[in-house]
Amino acid sequence: MENEMDGDKMKITDFIDEKLYEQFNRDIYGAFLKLNDPMTMILKGHLYIEAEFEKQLDIYLANPEVLDISRMKFPAKLNFLIALGIMDKSDRSPYAKLNEVRRKFAHDLNYQLQENDVQIIVDSFNKSQKSRFNKMADGQSSLMGKLRFCLSILWIDISLNTESIKLKAETQRLEEEIKKLNEKSTFDSPKQFEKYWENYMERISKQKDSQTEVMNDKVAPAGEDCN
Repeated sequence: MENEMDGDKMKITDFIDEKLYEQFNRDIYGAFLKLNDPMTMILKGHLYIEAEFEKQLDIYLANPEVLDISRMKFPAKLNFLIALGIMDKSDRSPYAKLNEVRRKFAHDLNYQLQENDVQIIVDSFNKSQKSRFNKMADGQSSLMGKLRFCLSILWIDISLNTESIKLKAETQRLEEEIKKLNEKSTFDSPKQFEKYWENYMERISKQKDSQTEVMNDKVAPAGEDCN
């Protein structure tokens, strides 16, 4: 796979339909509802988001194994995504703030969640994220509730971006496959090409439909730990 995908930055809205967003919203928030301890919530949320960083780099890079991405620290992965254009620079701040809060818990077993820990994340949200947070947190006075909303929004957005990248990569691969076939003049008639094109579109559709199953893998660890 090439290092650039048409030179475009990945957008959350690319190839992502409303149904998939609704499922991510339901399943991810549901995973955090099972957690009642702020330390566990912060550490797990941080790990889930970091796993999405790694998935995106694995998809985007031609030879990701050369870098041993799993050994890179969270800020390095975040900055790498921005440097490659996978994530917009304007979207960096809330993930960086989450990492700051996570460090407080990681280095002090007795640390207690503070109102400001959640507020600094909310203050760094972009317009869309703030709008969703305000809608979710309307009338919510619980600090834990607000933390759930923050983590859910960040995990949802990065997960949707991962699925967008996966679908775009598959679309590009299939388009390159068709291009090679055209160059070889393997189609004997227009009808033969039309048949191939129908199969191609069907594969794209199946790839998109398969996204709706992705959350089974994402939320299982949280559920298992809470049983």
